[in-house]
Amino acid sequence: MYWFTNTAATSSWPMYNRLGEHGFAWPKGQKLVPTGIYGGGSSLMRRLAERGNDIVHWPEGNTGNHFVAMERPDLHVADIRTFFAGLD
Repeated sequence: MYWFTNTAATSSWPMYNRLGEHGFAWPKGQKLVPTGIYGGGSSLMRRLAERGNDIVHWPEGNTGNHFVAMERPDLHVADIRTFFAGLD
């Protein structure tokens, strides 16, 4: 979305603005929202992600590439469908 709306730079302003005042802090209440991950990664990455998120979808064997939506849209769409199909 940031690319289409040309707002990638301004999207980070709130984080940097807080650095001087209160320091960086992760958002609170993330465990209230089911989260799907596409990047995969090591078991350490998963444990760190699960500390602050309700990870309900972490597929194995995906490319983990940052630009997967452009390079492999078929895999990306299939993964999004799988994530949403698993929600109650």
